[in-house]
Amino acid sequence: MRAIPIRDVPDPVYTPADAQMLAAQLRARWIAASAYLGVSVACLTVTLIARVQWATMVVSALAGGLAIFLWGMKVTPVLCYRRHLRDIGEGLSRSAVGRAARIDEDVSLRDGIECYAIIINIGDPKNPEDERLYYWDAQKGAPPFSTGDKVEITSHGNDIIGFRVAN
Repeated sequence: MRAIPIRDVPDPVYTPADAQMLAAQLRARWIAASAYLGVSVACLTVTLIARVQWATMVVSALAGGLAIFLWGMKVTPVLCYRRHLRDIGEGLSRSAVGRAARIDEDVSLRDGIECYAIIINIGDPKNPEDERLYYWDAQKGAPPFSTGDKVEITSHGNDIIGFRVAN
């Protein structure tokens, strides 16, 4: 598995420990998925050798349904987060300074990642054209600044990868 680059920015949101934690989590999920697959194949083999058609159909349906459920609920979120960390580690980033105009309290799902939507006004507070939409990773907790705070944001696309509360 290729290493996940963590961008060196002032006051980073993501650290190398995040990449290590993600790799351990992914390894554990793959081990669990492999164990489940092994048990499913063993049960299916037993029913096929015994030539019990109804048992084979039941085992196949249960194994397939549970595999789809576990893949969607356990493996896919970790794979999405890995893709997210890889994406923010590569490519262009930009900085902006402005006031936090709005911070959503509800978590929204964006590209498989739970995020808080944050509106930063980088110009005239009365001009809605100066508002920029950013996303804060919900796994990092609530944003450590509040509405009205002046913040310096480093972003990759709309994802906040570094911040500093400005004076």
